[in-house]
Amino acid sequence: VKEEQGLTVRWTPDGNSGLKFTGNGINNSMKIIDNKNRILANLNLITLPGKCTLSALNAYCAVPKNLPPSAKLPDDYLKRKIFTNDDINLINLASGRAEQVFSNEEQTLDISRLLFYKDRLLFINRYDQKLYSLEL
Repeated sequence: VKEEQGLTVRWTPDGNSGLKFTGNGINNSMKIIDNKNRILANLNLITLPGKCTLSALNAYCAVPKNLPPSAKLPDDYLKRKIFTNDDINLINLASGRAEQVFSNEEQTLDISRLLFYKDRLLFINRYDQKLYSLEL
């Protein structure tokens, strides 16, 4: 992968494809790439690959409901200058099709360390540092 502004990548376990984020604070993009950095699909959502967990076929990603317009990703998020309120989307890595599978209006969740385990998603909420489990 070439050097690009705001570059972060998360690979599938087999290393054949991954999610690639690039951003400069104004223009952010999220793409599915192959292991040669060829674009397989452009995604219509913006999140950081670190907020995703990937299998060979799918990704579950925590997607912010809104981001401050002045946010410089990924730096501001990683430096804890901003926090997000997330939904969870399931992304098909072959087609790039994304669908929301979880939304919570009762509690603010800034989802980090997302992990798929059996029939559950496990994650840490950055607001309270507690471990959460979501049954799928």
